[in-house]
Amino acid sequence: MSTPLDLEIRTRIAAVLSGDVPLRDFYYWFVPATLEVERHSEPEAARLTYTIAHLFAELSAGDISPREFKRDLQLAASTYLTIETPWNRAASTPTMTTNANDIIEDEPTVFVLRKRRAEAIA
Repeated sequence: MSTPLDLEIRTRIAAVLSGDVPLRDFYYWFVPATLEVERHSEPEAARLTYTIAHLFAELSAGDISPREFKRDLQLAASTYLTIETPWNRAASTPTMTTNANDIIEDEPTVFVLRKRRAEAIA
């Protein structure tokens, strides 16, 4: 489930990747907007924030090129931490997916999550 901060980050990443917003402008928005992300209790926004912060660190250190940065930024923005409900966490570990139709345990992600929730409730 996406949260307001999560959606805002992904929207701004899309603007960067499309060339509508310079990376520097995204950075200047990103740092203060995500400064206390762990206080908001949004696991997906926190995961995305930490991934992007790591990418910025690699870019500034020269470990990756701007092209690699944008590729990894796109991958980070298209990957979701799938936690459908609190019951899902009790039944199994959270699952990383790039699409609700991805296959986990030979089944679509949505089906697996519903099955895990039913098992946790039972």
